[in-house]
Amino acid sequence: MQDAPRAAELTEAVGHFLQHEVAPTIGDPRLRFRVLIAANLMHIVTRELAAGDAPLHQKWQALTALLETSAPVPLSAAEIYAANDAMERELCARIRRGDADEGPWVAEVQRYVHESVVAKLTLANPRFLERVASAET
Repeated sequence: MQDAPRAAELTEAVGHFLQHEVAPTIGDPRLRFRVLIAANLMHIVTRELAAGDAPLHQKWQALTALLETSAPVPLSAAEIYAANDAMERELCARIRRGDADEGPWVAEVQRYVHESVVAKLTLANPRFLERVASAET
């Protein structure tokens, strides 16, 4: 374990440096765009580090509830990733079979999909969520 500064602080500093100090000095539009992409990636990594394993566990809980499975809680992040992937494949298979076309499960699947998109955007592009929320009001 590292003392201060921690990984999230380091990635945030690199992202800020690239976005606010390096990018404005670059005349080549293509290179400037690539530097801004790198800065954005640093900001995404910062948010993922801050979130830790919580989103993985939340997704696992949501999928086990949606699919009504009673699998034991995976211990490692790798096991959770694998379990989540397997459950999402099962969810996709059920949707393809038509299980989510009608009945009470439709609303549950729609809620899961909505919450999944929001969770992904919270890490990848929270400003988009803010714009959507402000447009809805």
